[in-house]
Amino acid sequence: MNKRGFQLLECLIVCALLACLAGIGFGGFNGIIEWYRLQLGARAFVSAVASVRSSAISRNVSLRVLVDAGGESYGWALRGTDSAIWRRLPPGVSFTRVPRNPVTFFSRGNAAPAGTFLLANRRGEVKVVVAPNGRVRWETLE
Repeated sequence: MNKRGFQLLECLIVCALLACLAGIGFGGFNGIIEWYRLQLGARAFVSAVASVRSSAISRNVSLRVLVDAGGESYGWALRGTDSAIWRRLPPGVSFTRVPRNPVTFFSRGNAAPAGTFLLANRRGEVKVVVAPNGRVRWETLE
């Protein structure tokens, strides 16, 4: 007798094996998503800080870079005012270290006090450094 097709048991075993392999692969995919969120948050923050510096120069004012108490949002405001523009970090990313006093950019582009911001999630850490001359750089810590 000539049999064609698969038996139900064979299909169930193949499906179970594929489900196990997919579960193992999903764990690695989660790590990639976490790494991407950290990089995205760091790039957005560095871009915002550089934009604050440019605005301080072009508008001839002093602007402060602020971080909320929970460490999940950052913003900027005119020096001496309380109203700020806030942005949120990606989910799971937060500031773990910020300068004691808010970094302020002046109309000549310099910053005081210079400081280091540390962004982190389960995947790693990114250090963002603001130099006294106003230059902003970042590096990934693993």
